[in-house]
This record gives sequence, structure tokens and C-alpha cells, in this order.
Amino acid sequence: MNDKESGVIAFFRKNEVIQRFADVVGNKALANSYATSVIIEARNNSDLLECSVDSLYSSAIKAAMLRLQVGATLGEAWLIPRNNKKKINGRDVWQKEANFQIGWKGWYRMAMRTQLYRYINISPMKMGSMIEFNPITGAASVRNCDKIY
Repeated sequence: MNDKESGVIAFFRKNEVIQRFADVVGNKALANSYATSVIIEARNNSDLLECSVDSLYSSAIKAAMLRLQVGATLGEAWLIPRNNKKKINGRDVWQKEANFQIGWKGWYRMAMRTQLYRYINISPMKMGSMIEFNPITGAASVRNCDKIY
């Protein structure tokens, strides 16, 4: 374990951080789950260890507010390390920061939670596929077509 990894672990194990997650999600067990998921993601992606702890924290809090689980295997939300240019003392400096990104499963989950949708169709689309929509039932189907437009 290197210094950056131990710094991330120490930060996300602080009582104040866990309490902030608990304030957002409603209970301490779920708060620990969010903090642990950030630690696991940082261990699995060394680029996340290069990011500022503040950016990891703010991205994780966004996931918690939306009730989305962070993790590549779940596909609901990701912490993406990106280089961002900032001006410090009039000079351009590149800093690696964690950015929150919602995956398609996260969008689906949030839409279903609203209970405003009867049908949400999710299927892979191939080149040349045609979507047929029934306006009466709201059902959609995919028909493969040999013709490419």
C-alpha cells in the first residue's frame, strides 16, 4: 500500500466523512457502503489515487445523493479520473480530478424510481436496425433491416 492509497483510505474512514454520507443517505450502514466503494474503486484504478481527495469525495457524495452505487461492475455510476486545467498564480496547471459520471443502468434506475414510466426499453442497437413503436400500447420493438441508411 502506498502513501496515496493510505491517504484515501484514511480520509474515507474518518468519522466526519462517514457522518456526512449518513446525513445524505439516511443511515450509517449505507454510508459505510458508499465510503468503501470509493476505496475499492481507487484501489482498482491507480489513476483515481492521483486525483485529489476532495474531488473523490464530491463525486462520491453526488452518487450518494442520487442513490447510485459507484463501481464498474454495477454500471450505475463511475468515478472517472480526468486531467483538468486550472489557473494557479496566473499559470496553467494540469490537475487530475475525479469526475462523477452516470451509467445507463443509473439513468434507468433513476427513471424507474420516479414511477412515471410504464415502459423503458433497453436493448442493443445494431447498424441498420429499425425501431417500430406502437403508440397505443407504448411498446417498442427492434427489427433488423438489411438496408443501411
